[in-house]
Amino acid sequence: MKILVTGAAGFIGSGIARELAKRGHEVVAADMFLDRLYSNEPKLANWEQLSAFAKIEKVVVDLRGELDVLPDEFDVVVNAAAMPGLMTSWSEFDTYMTCNIKLVENLIAHRVREKTHFVQLSTSSVYGVTATGDEKSECLPTSPYGVTKLAGEELIRAYHRTHGIQHTILRLFSVFGPGQRPDMAYHKLINAIVAGEQFIVFGDGLQSRTNTFVDDCVGIISTIAEFPATNEVFNVSGNESVTLNDAISVIEQEVGKSALLKHNPARKGDQRTTSGATEKVRAAFGFDPATSFNEGIRKQIEWQLSKK
Repeated sequence: MKILVTGAAGFIGSGIARELAKRGHEVVAADMFLDRLYSNEPKLANWEQLSAFAKIEKVVVDLRGELDVLPDEFDVVVNAAAMPGLMTSWSEFDTYMTCNIKLVENLIAHRVREKTHFVQLSTSSVYGVTATGDEKSECLPTSPYGVTKLAGEELIRAYHRTHGIQHTILRLFSVFGPGQRPDMAYHKLINAIVAGEQFIVFGDGLQSRTNTFVDDCVGIISTIAEFPATNEVFNVSGNESVTLNDAISVIEQEVGKSALLKHNPARKGDQRTTSGATEKVRAAFGFDPATSFNEGIRKQIEWQLSKK
């Protein structure tokens, strides 16, 4: 199959591009190297790794604008491109709106055909403060990020109802592991402990996440891209719920140093509890996350230490 992967220099997108190429697919990897949350250095490293695959064509393009540099037709589009981050979305709404809504519309309008399977990567943030139910749970986002990602979903569903666009929407839960973005909590925490620097805990540290190891996440996304479109939504989540306090303890043990913690008030709009119900994706595609939190965070720590 010929597959377009957007956001292909990012943490998850680069893994999807590599995995699909390993499976023998012809991959067009596209990224626009937006550097709002962190520098492009990690993205450039991911981008360079894609050069090792003969089946990957790399294209730098602002996906919110003209897409003339991309081929006209694809069997599958996996849209991993987005502006992430809950807190920044309060101050940079225009960026979130264009990256998470306009970009989706642009891809559908210009590169999705009747036969194309559009796979949209969404987020547990669409559920709001608590994300503990199944895909039928009410969506009550508490940040502009969550709002724009939900709007992207609704736009896809509108195109499906009116124009028959074939799609599958995947709501990802707290992806971690080697390659994790520098702005994410575990990445920051590991670096702070290693360097003996202060790490800020927002709230009481009892906020919990059901983390998804990146290889498990990339694997199921790649598998779903190979299947016909379902026109449905699926949660993609690991099996273990871990509080921030517990995560800190595990990382301290693995690194062999204590964290220097400072407690600040909880941030408005942040999620309190996520625990993804994955019965639907398990029944439809056999999703069975293989990596425990302890094993996954150990691999992430090893990767980050190798970069020092």
